[in-house]
Amino acid sequence: MPQTLIRKVREQRNYTQDFVAKQMGISQNAYSKIENGYTQLTVKHIKDLSKILEVSLMKYISPTIFIQKVLIKTIC
Repeated sequence: MPQTLIRKVREQRNYTQDFVAKQMGISQNAYSKIENGYTQLTVKHIKDLSKILEVSLMKYISPTIFIQKVLIKTIC
């Protein structure tokens, strides 16, 4: 799960949820929902987190999940 990786990297860097949330321009509560899997990661979230945490998260995201989301958005 990418959320587990995100939490692990954030904790390794000694960043708080509040710090990361502020860098992303969202509330700590909204960030917590991302980290706990209640909110799905968006491309913007991935780009922001990659920059803030200084790590490439794209290799941990399943290509099929990404493709499915794009197809669903395109169809709907």
